[in-house]
Amino acid sequence: MLNVNTLRCEQVKRETERMTASLTLIDGYLVAGFGSSKGKNGSIEYSLVDEIEFFHEDAKWMSCTSELKENSYLHISGDKDYIYATSNQNETGYSTVSKICLANGQIMPCWKIKGHGWRVASDREDFAVAGHYESIFYQRNKDQLFLH
Repeated sequence: MLNVNTLRCEQVKRETERMTASLTLIDGYLVAGFGSSKGKNGSIEYSLVDEIEFFHEDAKWMSCTSELKENSYLHISGDKDYIYATSNQNETGYSTVSKICLANGQIMPCWKIKGHGWRVASDREDFAVAGHYESIFYQRNKDQLFLH
């Protein structure tokens, strides 16, 4: 990562077996989606951003847990109360849209989409996902799902 205070690139986390597929800053945390095309070792991890020293190579990373095992989490979007993530497609050809709760470290699957879930965008509880074969838009207050 580029430390904008010192203009130096600094290592945040080292991964040797997985790719870092998504990074975002949410409510003082750096939230990352990891995974690989082989094996069910996808994870969502987060670390508190130290505002004084910006990033530490030895920062403490916490992992979210889920009942589902994913190969990779491809994208993360949200704010402090509503965070969503998408995964790559599984053996059946579907990916998972999940809600992430950093407060209790949980990944809660909430929808499936055909193909890889390339991007997710959200506004509080509403979300849109651009997938490989289809896209969805969900509005919670109207309990409506639009599939394209």
